[in-house]
Amino acid sequence: MSAFLIYSLQAIILQALFVIVFEIFFEKETFFKANRIYLIGSLILSFIIPLIEIPINLIDQEQAIIQLKEIVITRNNSVFNIDEKASAYSFIFIIYLIGFLIFFGLFFYKLIKIFSLIKSSKHFKNNQSNLFYIENSNQAFSFFNFIFIGTDNQNFDVIVKHELVHAKQWHSLDILIVEILKIVFWFNPILYHYHKRFIELHEFEADMKSANEDKKKYFEVLLCQILNCNSISLTNNFYNQSLIKKRIVMLQKSKSKRRGIAKYLVVIPVVVLSMTVFSTTIVAQEVKKIEKVVGNKPNETTETAPNQTTKTPSTMVKMEPKVNTEVKVEEISDDIPFVVMDQIPLFPDCVGVEKSAQFDCFHTQMQQHIKQNFTYPVEAMKKNIQGRIMIEYLINKNGDVEILRVRGPVNSELLQEEAKRIISLLPKFIPGKQKGKIIGVKHVIPITFKIQ
Repeated sequence: MSAFLIYSLQAIILQALFVIVFEIFFEKETFFKANRIYLIGSLILSFIIPLIEIPINLIDQEQAIIQLKEIVITRNNSVFNIDEKASAYSFIFIIYLIGFLIFFGLFFYKLIKIFSLIKSSKHFKNNQSNLFYIENSNQAFSFFNFIFIGTDNQNFDVIVKHELVHAKQWHSLDILIVEILKIVFWFNPILYHYHKRFIELHEFEADMKSANEDKKKYFEVLLCQILNCNSISLTNNFYNQSLIKKRIVMLQKSKSKRRGIAKYLVVIPVVVLSMTVFSTTIVAQEVKKIEKVVGNKPNETTETAPNQTTKTPSTMVKMEPKVNTEVKVEEISDDIPFVVMDQIPLFPDCVGVEKSAQFDCFHTQMQQHIKQNFTYPVEAMKKNIQGRIMIEYLINKNGDVEILRVRGPVNSELLQEEAKRIISLLPKFIPGKQKGKIIGVKHVIPITFKIQ
């Protein structure tokens, strides 16, 4: 669920950016086809760009240290993995599912309404479309190749000509796509803006193509029939009151000059910027996505945020999977980060394990080690001392562990000592290798002590 939320947020940001560009540069232009292509293309790109990974290899420039999966240890030393946001995500998922079902139901209702009109209306088929006359109605709208006209309307020929443009240009497809996206991403406000912009463009394009012969008569049709018509959002409605003024203004507007099409070149830097921000991924040799985390000066302390712990019914220690605030750039040496290894350091029990499973084995062995050796400092419990401890260590060329630095919040010395004790008790490792050479490997573990 968290991945979906992050993906959705990225898509919303991209869509907002594309909409801003549209309204600044293209909204007032009469290049309706180009504007439509832009809206369709930007909508598609907003969902594709966050899925693209453009690797950037920084091995020769900086080091990146990966951290273990989150580990929780209770008072009775039972060890398990936990997602501290699981309950929150469950609640969010329930809310999302309710919204999904509501919007799916509305979508299904609109389709039923359209097909019920098809069955109940008088059908006249010509060479270009299917006409349906709705008795005692002033509605006028189309859905793909189906054109619906109320019998109370006048100037049938003008309306049919207008709606035929919608049918030929497949305008209903744009609306259908947006409606489906609104089911899945019903919480996305930008999609509703896209829906509005598509409807405007469709009407502008249909007006321009169908009003060429007699604009005066066309204006009369628009003005004299501004009525309170019911409409279905899946359809292209001829009498859309909120758009009448815009449509008349756009009909009177001079066509944009051809050189104005060059403005659409602004899309290129916008897409490049979007991909730079959302698609670039720092990678190492064996890991696609890594976190750059080695930190502050050796004696610098950091306060633990209150939302970085999970309530459990007993004392625990946990290893956080991500820390985003601390970054250190170092020159390449014989002591290199965990993630850029040809062969990671191994617990003795992990020897012979397939390379793809070595990190999981490392994690499992670390769990067992902490389970066997963890003790919450009694004095820290009495004083209600808790918080995150960051401990950095080196697995040297001999496979021994050397503690490099320990950092934590103010008054966390007891917790820091316990973290150091746990790491110092690690067994002798099979050292790591890079290009056939035995080397030292740095690693960072954040351990959060929490008293419940």
